[in-house]
Amino acid sequence: MCEYSAFVCKAAIPTTVAPTTTTTVATTTTTTVATTTTTTVATTTTTMAPTTVDSCPVAEGGCTSPPLITSLGLDQVDGPHHVQWGDVDGDGFQDVVVASAKGGRVDWLQIGVGFATTKNLIMDIASDPRSIQLADVDNDNDLDVIIVFQGAASIALALNDGTGNFNEVSFIDQALAKPFNSAVGDFNNDGFVDLAVTDRNANSVLMYLNKGNATIGNAAQPQFSPIASIVVNGAFAVEVADVDGDGNVDVIVGSRDDDRVVVHFNTGLDGSGEPTFSATIISSSVNVCEDPRSGTSVTGMRRSNLALVCTKV
Repeated sequence: MCEYSAFVCKAAIPTTVAPTTTTTVATTTTTTVATTTTTTVATTTTTMAPTTVDSCPVAEGGCTSPPLITSLGLDQVDGPHHVQWGDVDGDGFQDVVVASAKGGRVDWLQIGVGFATTKNLIMDIASDPRSIQLADVDNDNDLDVIIVFQGAASIALALNDGTGNFNEVSFIDQALAKPFNSAVGDFNNDGFVDLAVTDRNANSVLMYLNKGNATIGNAAQPQFSPIASIVVNGAFAVEVADVDGDGNVDVIVGSRDDDRVVVHFNTGLDGSGEPTFSATIISSSVNVCEDPRSGTSVTGMRRSNLALVCTKV
C-alpha cells in the first residue's frame, strides 16, 4: 500500500507518457452552472497531465519515485491561504482542497492515476476565503467543505454528492465581524460534526452545533445552531482535541491580543444539552508565545499533547 508524505510515495513503477510535438501539459476546461436555493456555483475543471506517470498507489510495493511537483498544478492557485487534504471523490487517491485568498475562491485538486491533477471549483464569491475544513458534515460517508470567508464575514457549507460535485451550497452564518480560523469536532457527542470559528473583531470563538439533517426542498441539509460563544480577546488561532482524555472535545485558542494560549476544557453538557467550557491558560508569557496565530494537537492513546506555533510580526 502506498504511504504518503506531502505526496511522496516510498517506492515506484514509473511509465512515460508519449511526448507530443507541441507541449507536455494538456489542459482541458469544462464549465457547467448549477443553481441551488441559496447560491449559484460555477464548476470549472482544468486537467494537467505530468510527463511521467507513476502507477502508485498499488496493492504492494508502492512507488519507486515521487510524483512530479508540477502535476499538482500549484501555479493554478492565487494566494493559497489554507489547504486541507482528503479523498474528495472516493477514488482511493488523496486530493487537496485549497482556499485562495487573492483569487477569492476555493478549489479542490483531484489527484488521479499517474498523479495527473484536475482543478475543480467549489465556490467563488471573490471574498477572501481564509479557512477551510474537510469533514463529513451530513454523515453520508463523503467529505464536505466548510469555508470561512473573511471578506464576506460569513461561513459557507458546500455539500459533496460523493463524487466531488459541490452543487449544494448554503451559508451557516452571514453576520460575523472578522472571522479567521476554524476547527471541527463533535462537542456534544451526538455523532455530528460541530464547528468552532474565531472572530477577532468580536473577541470570540463562535460555536455552532450540528443538529443533523433537515429536508429543505428536495434535499437534506445539515442544520447548524449557534450556542454561547467563548470569549477570547483577539481570538485568532483555534484547534480542537480531547486534551484531558475525558471523552469530550476541548477547544484550544490563541489569543493574539493577550499573547496567551488557552485551553477551554469541555466539562460536559448543561441542562439544555449544550457543552460548557472552563478556561485554563497554558501560555501567558510574551517570551513563550508572542502573537499566537496557529497551533496543532497530536492525540495519543489517552490524551493530547499540544504543539504551539507562535509568530511575531
